[in-house]
Amino acid sequence: MGKLFLLILVVFLIEVRLVAAQKIEEFDAQMLIGYWQTDSVNQLSAINNVLSAKDSLNRKVTSEEMKQAIKSRSFIFSEDGIFTAQWVMGKRQNIVDGKWKIEGTSQIAIEINGIKTSYSVRANGKDGILLIPMKARRGQIHELYFTKKNAK
Repeated sequence: MGKLFLLILVVFLIEVRLVAAQKIEEFDAQMLIGYWQTDSVNQLSAINNVLSAKDSLNRKVTSEEMKQAIKSRSFIFSEDGIFTAQWVMGKRQNIVDGKWKIEGTSQIAIEINGIKTSYSVRANGKDGILLIPMKARRGQIHELYFTKKNAK
């Protein structure tokens, strides 16, 4: 039991150091309005860290399709509270619409299909942001890394 606790503590400290090394700062959530693209370098790195920790056998099977989906993913946060995400997975174009709202200076909520997820929003470098879910989530993607882009 003590070894498990120690392992969890070490993993946690490594993750905290990785986040701290990226110069992540608080972010005014109002600045989210606009067009964002996935920061594929940081996003794929975060996913690979999760998969490596799980020692996933499916990592190689899904990696090319997952990379395509990550690299093609864009997000639009409209001033009227509408949220749109779009990406290509395989040969299929995917579009998801929902709502978003500011919950605090550095917090937002995104609701898709009636499921609300609250995020802490942090600046990540010059033109980047990081959305960190306030509660644990299932799946391979937990943190969301974005870079600001001009509207298409």
